[in-house]
Amino acid sequence: MIAERAEQLRTEIEDALGDLVDLVTLTGVGLKPSTRAAVMIQPPSITFPAFGERDTTWKLTAVAGPADRPLLALAALDQILERLELDQFNISQAEPATLDLGGAVQLPAYEITLNPE
Repeated sequence: MIAERAEQLRTEIEDALGDLVDLVTLTGVGLKPSTRAAVMIQPPSITFPAFGERDTTWKLTAVAGPADRPLLALAALDQILERLELDQFNISQAEPATLDLGGAVQLPAYEITLNPE
């Protein structure tokens, strides 16, 4: 069930963001310092509020570059957040973050939490 929902979420994000992103991934493979923008889907957290019930909370990492143009990266992240909101993704919050690609390369990012399903 989780794998199927992850794939469905990946498709929904690709459809919503279109040409704003280079990559929507479940693993982070393919991210490079030259990446214009990408979204990585993290495995969900799961709570069990009562027997037979399950709440699944998905987190996304939206990341943008290039690493040497932080204002362009922030503009791209703003567009991603706006498009997800307009496409009615059930966003709970978006926290600023960075994604370390190794060495001295860090890309600005947002950790986006979706409301539980």
